[in-house]
Amino acid sequence: MSPLLNSELTIAFENGTASGSAGCNTFRAAYTADADTLTFGPAATTRRMCAGDLMTQEREFLAAIEASARWVTEGGVLHLHRADGARELTASPLEP
Repeated sequence: MSPLLNSELTIAFENGTASGSAGCNTFRAAYTADADTLTFGPAATTRRMCAGDLMTQEREFLAAIEASARWVTEGGVLHLHRADGARELTASPLEP
């Protein structure tokens, strides 16, 4: 999944909470990680309404996060995978 033009998809992990931007709204979700497994709870978002394509992107991004079951890092890049092994998301570190 790549962000739409003029939107930003971000995710940060801290103390059992994932948070970031889903392109339109910000979100927070509890997560647990162990070895290579990863489980997210339901995401809570702000309630801002955006254009239809941004709202579609947001629903797909949050669904991908919630479907993630495994994580791998390669060269500083985070890859989230579903339980069946299919890659859901790839996240690169933000530039300083």
